[in-house]
Amino acid sequence: KQLVNARDAFFNHDSDLAEEVLHTENRVNALDLKIDRDCERFIALHNPVASDLRFVLALRKINFDLERVGDHAYGISNYIVKIDTQIEPRLLERMRVEEMFATALSMLDDITLAYTESDTKVARKVFKKDKILNDINMKSF
Repeated sequence: KQLVNARDAFFNHDSDLAEEVLHTENRVNALDLKIDRDCERFIALHNPVASDLRFVLALRKINFDLERVGDHAYGISNYIVKIDTQIEPRLLERMRVEEMFATALSMLDDITLAYTESDTKVARKVFKKDKILNDINMKSF
């Protein structure tokens, strides 16, 4: 939700929506800390092995990466609020920013579905989309 709101604030130059993202960041950080503590507590109290340990370690990694996505949404929103200068649409088009947002959000949808459904086929789609993001990133320079 943070990334969707940041995208909408960015393209519509909506400082109110950007402010909402900034204020929600504290909740995202609190959830990150809670999940991390819960994982640590589970490891300490239950001494998991094999698949249970891999599962908890994967959750910690997922949690870390999702929090980073929230940090990026915060940075985008902070730009909207602090700089308050709309970027030239031609530049955004050349850098394929809209496609980058769409691809990243699609990856999050795919990985969420893959995780909840334990579907490795859907998970593999994320790797292909990551190559698209890497290509956009390299060509933007």
